[in-house]
Amino acid sequence: MSIKLKLTISTIAVFLLMAIIIGVIFSSAMSSTLASEARYDAGQQSHKAAHALEKSLASDTQVIQTLASGSIVKGSADEYLSMLMSSARLSKFEYIALQWNDKWYMVTAEGYQAMNAPSGISNELRSLVFFGYLYEGETPGLLIAEPLASEGGAISGKIVAKRSVEWLRKIVALEDLQDDIPVLLALQDGRIIYPADIDGTVTVKPQEESATIVVNANAKPSTYDGMTVPVMGTPLIVSTYVDMAVIDKKMREYIQNFLVFTAFGLAFISVVVYGVSSVLTRSIIDLAKYTEQADLTGARMPVKFTRRNDEVGILARSFALMMNKVSGSLGKMRHMAYHDNLTGLKNRYSLEQDIEKLISAKKPFAFALIDIDDFKIINDMMGHAEGDRLLICISRIFESQESDTLKAYRWGGDEFAFILTGEGRQSYEQDIKKVLEEVSARFNSESKWRISMSAGLCLYPDSASDYAQLLALADQALILSKRSGKARYRFDEDI
Repeated sequence: MSIKLKLTISTIAVFLLMAIIIGVIFSSAMSSTLASEARYDAGQQSHKAAHALEKSLASDTQVIQTLASGSIVKGSADEYLSMLMSSARLSKFEYIALQWNDKWYMVTAEGYQAMNAPSGISNELRSLVFFGYLYEGETPGLLIAEPLASEGGAISGKIVAKRSVEWLRKIVALEDLQDDIPVLLALQDGRIIYPADIDGTVTVKPQEESATIVVNANAKPSTYDGMTVPVMGTPLIVSTYVDMAVIDKKMREYIQNFLVFTAFGLAFISVVVYGVSSVLTRSIIDLAKYTEQADLTGARMPVKFTRRNDEVGILARSFALMMNKVSGSLGKMRHMAYHDNLTGLKNRYSLEQDIEKLISAKKPFAFALIDIDDFKIINDMMGHAEGDRLLICISRIFESQESDTLKAYRWGGDEFAFILTGEGRQSYEQDIKKVLEEVSARFNSESKWRISMSAGLCLYPDSASDYAQLLALADQALILSKRSGKARYRFDEDI
């Protein structure tokens, strides 16, 4: 076989090896990233839709309560009905039904009229929001019932306002939701009422971090990873789930683009190597043998190749540059695997590895979980971008507090973790107290963020013998510190 063919084949082999290594790492990392992003987006979409419904319902409930309170000054049904007719908020509802003593009236935008007592609502006088109907055969909807205000108990009755299913669908549809993340609005018994073209039920099976959602639509059950959020104050739930077909489509696009790039790169290098190999000497063969055996992630090109001023030297320096780029790329990928993308702190995988090393060495330590008190309020009021900036700012504080006995990690969401390797419980308390006090000092009344943090600690080997026990007990201690008033820490021994 000629030198030209040998050199060309060797170069192709090296390039393909590099492409396979990068491709495997890239596809694995990208698949995990896409799935995680999809689950996060699904959760955000659930909360967004539920918040929109809760906000609209709160406004409607306030309207009904205001209308009901007006009955105090009305001495007769006619006077009260006239007041309802003149209300500018009447158009918000499909209709309003009024019970005045033993009589019932239907109030719409066109007027009001007496009606028979409904069959779908109890005569009990109490505030209630439920899904149902007033009369048999009527289309069900969201009913808001409020007892009439009275003086001395002289008036008994209630006011009931009906919101249609179309209104519920409209509220969800008006939100700026991602088209590739399905949203389901269902009753607590699982019956789907949004989207309108799905006739079926949704069943939720809780897991550790998310939920398995079984959608039985049109007699065809399907199982997905997703999240379910209840709409507070109503018998409704909002469910979102990850459609793996969308993720698979994106992965195929990434892989196709990578293959095209690899093919063009391979073709370019092959042509260059084959074209110049006809004028190269025996040194090319030596260089080819070296590149076939070199470790791409750490090898250095020998000086006898790189110092040459001819084609051999040029090619040798090109290979050295390529190996440096590969080594740098792999280094970045390793960093991404062990560190949190947002804050730069070590991630949950690094935490587990470090704890397992300490357990293997049988070295006593404390494991702490810590999170931001009322972080959801910050996200809701200031937005998730501001919440991310707060997480980054807190991470910088934790980095400044790190020492030989205190290591910080990003657990997920607004939760962080610490490994404390000081000399006993008193040392652990001093370290964790210092962290909490530093956060409180940084975010005082002069800061735009007024926050505090709570922590839960578990000791090894006094309280736990493995990673799973440490995590469970620290989480219980964190819950206890929250219930104890927040801005404090508790040990698992306090449970």
